[in-house]
Amino acid sequence: MNKLFFTSLFLLFSSLSFFGQKRDYLAEMYANHHGIAQKAGTNNLLKEFIKPYGKKGEVFAILFAPQACPRCEVDIPYVLENLPKIKPQAELVIIAAYHDSILAKQYIEKKFKAPNVIIDTEGMHEKIFHYRTGRLAVTYMLQIDAEQGRLMCGGDTPNMSEGFLSQFCNNTSYCPYSEIASGGVEEVDSEPAQRLANGTYASVLIETDNSFNVSSITELPDWYGNSFIYSDELSSSVLLFSVDKDTARLSRKIIPTEVQKTAFVDIPRKQYEEMERQGQVFIMANCCALNPSGKQAIASFSLPDLSMENDTTIAYYNKAVLLYADAGSDTCQMSAFDFEHEASPLYMYTHASRIMPVSKTLVMFGCRKGFPTCSTGEECKNDKEQDIFMREFYDNSPFLAIFNRTSGKRTKRFGRLPDVFRKSMTGYYFTLPIAATYQDLLAYSDGCSGKLWLTDKFGEGRQQEFDLFHVDIPDSVLAIAAPLRYTDSYFEPFIAIFHQYIEMIKLDKQGIHCLIRNGKSAVKKENDQYEYRLLDYNGKMEKSFNIKLEEGDEMLAISLGKDKEGNVFPYYVCKNNARFYLKLPERK
Repeated sequence: MNKLFFTSLFLLFSSLSFFGQKRDYLAEMYANHHGIAQKAGTNNLLKEFIKPYGKKGEVFAILFAPQACPRCEVDIPYVLENLPKIKPQAELVIIAAYHDSILAKQYIEKKFKAPNVIIDTEGMHEKIFHYRTGRLAVTYMLQIDAEQGRLMCGGDTPNMSEGFLSQFCNNTSYCPYSEIASGGVEEVDSEPAQRLANGTYASVLIETDNSFNVSSITELPDWYGNSFIYSDELSSSVLLFSVDKDTARLSRKIIPTEVQKTAFVDIPRKQYEEMERQGQVFIMANCCALNPSGKQAIASFSLPDLSMENDTTIAYYNKAVLLYADAGSDTCQMSAFDFEHEASPLYMYTHASRIMPVSKTLVMFGCRKGFPTCSTGEECKNDKEQDIFMREFYDNSPFLAIFNRTSGKRTKRFGRLPDVFRKSMTGYYFTLPIAATYQDLLAYSDGCSGKLWLTDKFGEGRQQEFDLFHVDIPDSVLAIAAPLRYTDSYFEPFIAIFHQYIEMIKLDKQGIHCLIRNGKSAVKKENDQYEYRLLDYNGKMEKSFNIKLEEGDEMLAISLGKDKEGNVFPYYVCKNNARFYLKLPERK
């Protein structure tokens, strides 16, 4: 069962059976985009990590981050039920990587019947395992020799079935330790920044009660005037708060209605109910935003799009929708989008990571094409629209798209990938487009080249280009990456290269406000540093400072907001002593 990150490709749910053909599931798993390997020198760490369950010598583990990939979690109940049939004496344990042990346990108890559970609140898995994509993004199956502290085999399952489990459980070989091709650019964790005394910043208490708790914040929260909104990871819902002086109170929980949830379901009701009972139906809250006036909340969801592929097989797609909650209304309007899955060249739209409202009728998403998102290494070769290793690929490389909210149709794509991507030949792999509007102005960026463009609202007028930082591509990295072309491993050497991101842009009468993440990796880390910058509309820097946390703050998210007058300010969301706050570094 394939899970493709940043896509809405279909997943076929059929009876989980082994058809007897000679298929090497483990080879497929090792070649998967989301590969995993043990880091050299971590045997003792792994032994200690699974010590409570390692007495029998062999441990089978399911490693995942709750709600990081909801569709991937469908494998977990099947493994819990069927692996003990193949290996009755084996120790089977769920390893959940999550910062809050209580919330993680509640999540697992609600969804899975798991006798053995390890909650990794300290990120031990990152010290032991190397992920090909740089982070724990899917559900991994692990076979571990507990006596030696060695990973025997592991990966993202290509097809969860009796056939896969049989090969997996009866494996007797050991996969090699990770070989990270970094070309001399080593990815290391940032040092923790200096802390400030509590009370240095103005703060707003997020009032919680027994009905909810802040788990993790999916993507960027938003704040305009008296409204604050964020997407809550574990509850898979979007929460809208009313901010009154120093307190934020929950005013609305935005989720699809029962009618909206099944709007794209075209299978017999009994089959849908059975899939729902087995945990195979997913309502996923993605990101959220407030429109430019601050009077409407917008929430991105992925809903099940189900149809009969044939008499026995159900085709499962994710349908991208937005829910719109207007002030003073108890209902949500819903619009769906036509992402042109049959078009050539094929583009994918990153509706799950950023919503950028343009007007009452238009909205922006990031877009991408080519290998590895939209084609395999073999499929893309010599196709200038898909082959990222051809120079011509970058001649037509838009990374933002505008859609009409009413019709769901795309009105245009715009932007062009800067030369740093042509030189590195990484295509869209590291991009995370961001944009903002103000009056008739539009500022936008691909996210990680350091470049920012200013033009009119529809990207058609005179354009100014500003450089916020520079990305250097060492020849040594290019040399090490070259033999890996057309494989998923090609991008690994560049993870430590693209370590700065323009996370957020907002505009007001003062100019262009930017939030920049300065880390050691393309993957967000706990100790990454954040910088706030204000540019005037000619690109001159008017203000810049690093955002420091107060003592005891555990940062959940950082963003830019607007007050009632439309003035932009930086803020972060944090947990401190079991309470949750919004903190404003520029205000006392």
